[in-house]
Amino acid sequence: MNEPIFQEQVLEYLAWLSMGMLSFYIVFLVVHVVAWWRIFEKADQPGWASIVPVFNFIVFNRIAQYPWWFIFLYLVPLVNVVVYIVTLHKLMKLFGKDGWFTTGMVVLSLIFTPILAFGSSEYRSQEIK
Repeated sequence: MNEPIFQEQVLEYLAWLSMGMLSFYIVFLVVHVVAWWRIFEKADQPGWASIVPVFNFIVFNRIAQYPWWFIFLYLVPLVNVVVYIVTLHKLMKLFGKDGWFTTGMVVLSLIFTPILAFGSSEYRSQEIK
C-alpha cells in the first residue's frame, strides 16, 4: 500500500471537513449576532449592546426584568446553565412565547432565534410572574 498517497487523501479530507465546519460556525455566528441585535432593539435596548461582552448579559437580564447582579450567577458552573434557561424562559414569556419555544431556543437556537427576532412577536414590558 502506498502510504504517502493515503496520508495525503486523509489530510485533504480533514482540510475540507475543517473548512466546512468553519463555514458553518461563521454562518451560525452571523445569524446569532444579527438576530440578538434585533431582539435587543425589539425590547427597546440598543442593538449594539448584544455584541459587547459582559454588558450583553447585563442588558439581557434587564430585558428579562432580573437585577443586574444576576450576571454573577453566570460565573458558577452548572448554576449558569440553569440561570440562563430561567432567564431565557422569562424573556420568551415577555415576548408572548411559551415553554416549548424556550426549549426550541435552547436546543435549536439557529432556527428559533431568528424566528423570535424577525417574527411578529412584540416585547411586553409589563411584569410577568
